[in-house]
Amino acid sequence: IRLVAKDCYFYEWRINRLGSAKADYFNCTFEHQGSAPLVFGIEQSNRVNVSTINSWTATRQVTANRTVDGRIRLTGIVGGGSSGTAAFTLPAGYRSAVQTPFSVVAENTSGGVFMATVFVNADGNVVIVSPSTTAFIHLNQIEF
Repeated sequence: IRLVAKDCYFYEWRINRLGSAKADYFNCTFEHQGSAPLVFGIEQSNRVNVSTINSWTATRQVTANRTVDGRIRLTGIVGGGSSGTAAFTLPAGYRSAVQTPFSVVAENTSGGVFMATVFVNADGNVVIVSPSTTAFIHLNQIEF
């Protein structure tokens, strides 16, 4: 994504690596082509850690992030739970207004990659439907 504001160019890109316990979220480069001072501000999102339930475990901490424009973005990786059960419950203020389905990337322990479905429910429950019980479900693609 490239955002241009007067004489300042801002570059941002996101890299997710499958099979890695950590991801590089973004790198930034600023170029300024004017004589006026460059002034910008960064506003942090509100982030809460979420605990797993129903035998789901987090192989990477699950977080719910409220962005500056009011959207909710989930991060983390979960696994080990039973398909069709809630993996965690989002706190009030971080919930979808209606049940919203998402197709996400999942991996099994032998390295196979497939799609799973995550339902973010209005009551805060996040239910995962996966064809494999040994799957690692990547939540980073969920934003509402």
